[in-house]
Amino acid sequence: MVAERMSATAKGMSLPISRKQAVEVCRFIKRRDIAAVRRRLNRVLELKMAVPSTKFKRDIPHRSGSIGPGRFPIKAAKAIFDVVNSAVSNAENKGMKASSLYIVKASACKGPTSWHYGRQSRRHAKRTHVEIVLEEMDKKVNKPVKPKAVEVKKPEAAKTEVKAEHKVEHK
Repeated sequence: MVAERMSATAKGMSLPISRKQAVEVCRFIKRRDIAAVRRRLNRVLELKMAVPSTKFKRDIPHRSGSIGPGRFPIKAAKAIFDVVNSAVSNAENKGMKASSLYIVKASACKGPTSWHYGRQSRRHAKRTHVEIVLEEMDKKVNKPVKPKAVEVKKPEAAKTEVKAEHKVEHK
């Protein structure tokens, strides 16, 4: 039986952000530790680092730093930053160490569509669900495993032993 790892989850339901931008930000932070995620999202909010657009990249200009097409989705980054902080708080509440957490799952999907109020002539409001799942890193897994040295016998030594045994049998 495999022991289950402890995980902490936080969900942002019906956030007023663009789904396309939320998908790109989730892809930007997935499989990273919490310190790196906070640093990256803060740099996006300061307009110092662009989020690379890998899925929704039509008519998006390239950015400096050789990331290719990218944008600065400030509203989505701020909302996802809050969800990440909530997930870290949930993990600490469960007794997990905040310094050894990393994001296992970060997903954004379509939320409910509600109508804008007033005279916006049949326009829907953007709503997105965001889910963040955190786990603790194993220090043993992060270290590279060195291959063990294996002694290889020379084939000539094996032949001489066989000949010696053969001679003993004839005497």
